[in-house]
Amino acid sequence: MPRETASAHNDPVATVTATSQEEWEELCSRAFVPLRVTSGERSFLATMDHHVADSVSFTRVRAAVRTVGGEVSRTAALIEEDDVDMALFSLQLGGVTTVEQQGRRTTIDAAEGALYLADEPYRLGVPVTIDSLVVKAPMSLLGLDRTSLSDLTARTLSLRTFPALSLLRRVAGSHVAGRPVVTGASETARICLELLAGALRSAAGSPVPARSHESVRAAVRIRIAQGLADPHLDVHALATAEHLSARTVHAVFAEVDSSPAHEIRSLRMQRAQRLLNETNLPIAEIAISCGFEEPTSFTRAFRRWSGETPRSYRDSARSHDR
Repeated sequence: MPRETASAHNDPVATVTATSQEEWEELCSRAFVPLRVTSGERSFLATMDHHVADSVSFTRVRAAVRTVGGEVSRTAALIEEDDVDMALFSLQLGGVTTVEQQGRRTTIDAAEGALYLADEPYRLGVPVTIDSLVVKAPMSLLGLDRTSLSDLTARTLSLRTFPALSLLRRVAGSHVAGRPVVTGASETARICLELLAGALRSAAGSPVPARSHESVRAAVRIRIAQGLADPHLDVHALATAEHLSARTVHAVFAEVDSSPAHEIRSLRMQRAQRLLNETNLPIAEIAISCGFEEPTSFTRAFRRWSGETPRSYRDSARSHDR
């Protein structure tokens, strides 16, 4: 049986490890739809970090088949036994995967993705290793008719061409990594669905609805996390990067009793706490990496945030771990 470990996100499904083709087949079939897995492996290791909310799931999939490679297939016989109206979208984080459906075959590399539908046969080929983020959702929630979705299957969609997919990867990836930019699996799943639907509608040439305030907050938080070392990071820079007005950015955070300044300060202090806990970096270097030009201003800000100086926080955290 696949081995489960506790989830760090309070989600109903834990991280699971499989060490054989049979275990991996069972795991994939439980998380997605009934599938067949074949491989010529002598050494096999795969892990899945699966998060589900309502009818949408997002899953980090990592597998290594050390010889010939492997294949995951959805056959006509499996569809006859369990016909489900689900769409799946694989975003490639590392390695290469091939996707075959509707007589088409495409190869997706890092920063690319492809759609496939569970009510028709498909095959996913894994030459050696795979590192993917898979989003699964009912077709009815994607805002396109069945014919339009079918026309998009097994076609490569680049994250550079469809920025919504890049944001999807970062939002879901932050949750899987234990540093979520939004609260909980449900909100993450809603944003993933919105972003996937928007990218697919854009690829199909259909109008894309206006962004939700949830996705705007997520995008701004990701911009903040990317720019924490910049001492001049402010709402105007964030708004410009997201093609929004500063007024709009203030408004979407006010809805959740926050503000851009609070978000910047909070993420800076969270980074500082991680670096103090997990590294031996000098405090002056931590200050710079968190956007403070002077260690003294960092110390004052950290004391206001935590009630301790950075040095006393590090000392107490380490003594607690002994």
